Amino acid sequence: QTWSPNERKWPKRHKEMLKCAKKYGVEFDTFNPSRGIQGQLPLWHHFGENEDKTQVNNSKACKCLRANHGVKTVQDGLEIMKRLTNAEHKRSPACRCLACSEDRRVRNCENPQACIKAVENRLSSLVPKWDPRQPQRQSPEPSNNASSEAFVAPPPITSLTEGFRVLTRTLNQEPRDPQPPQPRDIPLDQDAPIKLFVGSATRRSNAGKLTAGGGLWRNDNRDGHAVLRLPDEQPQTALNAEAASALVGLRRAPQTQAVELTISKKALHRALTTRLQALEDRGWIGIAEREPLRALAAELKARTAPTFFREGDREIGCEKAAQLARQGCSEQDKVAVSKTSKIVFEVQQSLQLRGAKLSSLTQATAYAGIKELKASVTRKASDNSVKQITIASQLNFNSLPSPAQVWKSIRHKDFTRQVRNLLWKSLHSAHRIGSFWKHIPECEARGICQFCNETEDLEHILLKCKRPGQAQIWALAKDLWLRKHTSWPELSIGGALGCGLAAFTDEKGRALPGTSRFYRILISESIFIIWKIRNESVISKGGEPLPTNMIHNKWVHSINQRLLFDRILTNHAKYGKQNSINKSLVLQTWSATLLDEEDLPDDWIKEPRVLVGTEPKSSHPPSQPSGRRGRGQ
Repeated sequence: QTWSPNERKWPKRHKEMLKCAKKYGVEFDTFNPSRGIQGQLPLWHHFGENEDKTQVNNSKACKCLRANHGVKTVQDGLEIMKRLTNAEHKRSPACRCLACSEDRRVRNCENPQACIKAVENRLSSLVPKWDPRQPQRQSPEPSNNASSEAFVAPPPITSLTEGFRVLTRTLNQEPRDPQPPQPRDIPLDQDAPIKLFVGSATRRSNAGKLTAGGGLWRNDNRDGHAVLRLPDEQPQTALNAEAASALVGLRRAPQTQAVELTISKKALHRALTTRLQALEDRGWIGIAEREPLRALAAELKARTAPTFFREGDREIGCEKAAQLARQGCSEQDKVAVSKTSKIVFEVQQSLQLRGAKLSSLTQATAYAGIKELKASVTRKASDNSVKQITIASQLNFNSLPSPAQVWKSIRHKDFTRQVRNLLWKSLHSAHRIGSFWKHIPECEARGICQFCNETEDLEHILLKCKRPGQAQIWALAKDLWLRKHTSWPELSIGGALGCGLAAFTDEKGRALPGTSRFYRILISESIFIIWKIRNESVISKGGEPLPTNMIHNKWVHSINQRLLFDRILTNHAKYGKQNSINKSLVLQTWSATLLDEEDLPDDWIKEPRVLVGTEPKSSHPPSQPSGRRGRGQ
């Protein structure tokens, strides 16, 4: 309801609940509500009131309806209005029909006709969506063609509990447009359905930038063809481009004529049919392609004529649409490309369900929605780290990852939990090193390297420090890597922290998953060992460097442990499909790096004493030769 209660005397817990509900936008909303839901809502201070009309809730007749007639809900008001269909009733204060006479005698109502008029005014002040007197939209008739499927909007809710939604102010959703969807009883065109074919294509430039294009082809050749390119702020995916193409095609087609939409992406077909209810229930939270999909779903709901879906990619129309899509993502055809940013973002608000359904909301979805509700805060240090990783990835692997891909790479499953924590803190510059101590009185010296007399930031520790350990470990890593690959990628702070983005290929451009995985393991473990020996030297030993043999053995032990864990995790029966590793991937990862590999069988997973090619060194000094020393020696 639109009125606000007096919270002064409320219990503290109730105040906190109401405050939380207001903060996260708890509202009641649904698409195409049923008659039962419309009737259960309060007639007074209705949240569906039309803001352009004067609202009357406390007139003399309204007070009589509440006090004498007991009218609380919309259904109670409809019961009062039933007498209007009685032939004996007259629209006059002096009406003597049975119902009006009973109101005067039993309920002490002075003017029953005024009360009836007040109910009419209350219902007329509602937007048509919530007025039970308005015609309802009906689902389209099922298709006779077995190869096509008609679009059917999610069914109306059956209880008030399902109508409460939360996080209704996320995703830049504007206030609702009071105009309702058109009912489906409008006369439809009897012409044959318009056939629309949509396609998509993606292209990666030499700089690594991914561009998605969409194509629309119409069978009647009436202003139906379109070449589309997604705006830069949209995810450049084929699904996004195809959804945008379908949206353009439906908006160009008359709403009163049936449309047969042929699509090539099964994911798009599922999103508009079997998954649409679930996507709307979660409020499109966490869906990368939510903008075009939400707009497309709204357009389908707004149509008065049915829309039919078909899956196909070998018809002439599909080939034409795919050709237009390739033109859309081509840099040579910028002039012919339409600007689709406005088309994607325009959504008919009366057909859009704001927020997520409260009754089916999970804690994970709620947390993700709250994060979207808050404005993202960018940190200068984090942005600089992401830029360094992006530049290094472009130089080493000719790819230009997005910031989201960079952050995802530090959680790669090939990294141990300790390495993930180290990389996450490193990208945020959260370590207490270098400039962290600069503005802390009497602690400035902690930010200076004792060996190099330079600022001890992460780049200095991992790549430049002269303290024993850093150069030695990278030399060991390079030596082991060159056993497997012909070239050693140029090391930089961005390349080291972005090792999760490694993507090696052969001469024909085919991916080498084993080589990429070995690189991720080698670089990440080396980074972690350098970090540990630095901390042990500075914190535990007061700046005294560790012996070179100890550093060598620590690194060899770390790599051998990863090899051992890989061999153990190939046991699918023990660790399950989710936690185990494919045996062939492990063999590809460690091939050409093992000690005496020529003597091992092809499948060495279960062989004892399988170690990497770098052997440990003795941690004890060489012993003195035995025998009696002479005098003076």
